[in-house]
Order: sequence, then structure tokens, then C-alpha cells
Amino acid sequence: MHLLRPKDFRAVFQSARKARAYGIIFLFRPNDVGYPRLGFAVAKKHIPTAIGRNKLKRRVRESFRLQASTLPAIDLVVLSQKGIDDFDKTETWRCLNKVWQKCLQQCEQ
Repeated sequence: MHLLRPKDFRAVFQSARKARAYGIIFLFRPNDVGYPRLGFAVAKKHIPTAIGRNKLKRRVRESFRLQASTLPAIDLVVLSQKGIDDFDKTETWRCLNKVWQKCLQQCEQ
């Protein structure tokens, strides 16, 4: 359930819809594989330490795992923005929940 190939990332970046909230951006587009897939593009510029980047990825993966049953077949790339590494766990979860809601609303349209 991961985006691995550069071709898949390129397709999302070229024709994606966007959902964002407080430092996290989701780019997503429908796919043909029949299930949702997740990829990351977390910049060192926004989260300078590997520990911070990995922490964000773990939280997003867990959130994705919990949401996967409600998601349609989409390719999803998670981008970070400056300041997201200052959030604690509860703020990050709150932010992720807002982005998931926006993403699901746009997928239904």
C-alpha cells in the first residue's frame, strides 16, 4: 500500500487534488489498482532532523492505516510544511484528522 516508483509520484504531482491543514498537505488522485496507496515527500528544509521526519511518517502511516478502509482507490502523497515538527502528538493527530476529512470530502465530489 505504498507508492514506490518515481512514475507513480510524478503522476500524483502532475494531476493532483490538494487538502491541507496546519503544516501537512495531502496530494491525491484516483488510481487503477483498486486500493489506496501512500507516499511521502518530507523535506529536510521543513523538518531538519531525521528523527523528526521519521516521527511524522510513523504518525501519518498509523493514521493512514486507520483510515484505509474508508478511503477510495487513491494515490496519496504527504508533504510537510515549516512548523509541523513543533507539534506534539495530539496536535499532529488533530491536524491529520482535519486533513483526512477534507480529503474524503473532495473524494466524494
